[in-house]
Amino acid sequence: MNRLHALTDGVYAIAMTLLVLELHVPDARSSSELVAGLATLAPSLFGFALSFAVLGTYWIGNAVNLGHLARVDRATLFLNVLQLYLITLIPFTTAIVGRYPDQAAAVILYGVHLEALGLAQYAGWAYLLRNQHLAHTPIDSRTARSVTRRILIGPVAWLVAILLAFVSPLLGYAVYFAVLIVYVYTAVRDRTVLR
Repeated sequence: MNRLHALTDGVYAIAMTLLVLELHVPDARSSSELVAGLATLAPSLFGFALSFAVLGTYWIGNAVNLGHLARVDRATLFLNVLQLYLITLIPFTTAIVGRYPDQAAAVILYGVHLEALGLAQYAGWAYLLRNQHLAHTPIDSRTARSVTRRILIGPVAWLVAILLAFVSPLLGYAVYFAVLIVYVYTAVRDRTVLR
């Protein structure tokens, strides 16, 4: 279990750190050039903030889900590796959003990526629910429903964001941030103690 947690935490930490590589200090010879250079970084800063929040949210969800595990099998490990694979791609799709912030294709690609990530997280949770011999204690139906709803909010919302991005990229971004605000709000209210 310690190896699973260490790998998972390490991949999240590296992905979160790699996000900053898209932020380049502008070359400037005056304050006005510096301000202008920093202004050109706005899309990359926006993408950084969005993806850091996404990664933080998914890390919390993953920590809660892994907290239920007392032991793992190969399927659990492969499902976790699938999720980590998608986590490692976040800096790439973030760079695309930062470079093409007003392009629907960039917002849609980001949404498709988040959709795959959300479904991978759900697959891991669904597997645990079907194989409760892996859990510390049986997961009661109330917890199962609550966590399932929380996980599926993302994939449903990401689909909405993708569809809205066809109309306006800003609407897609609005959904991404709205969902993250909901996740943060519910996380703050949740008093679940992790092992």
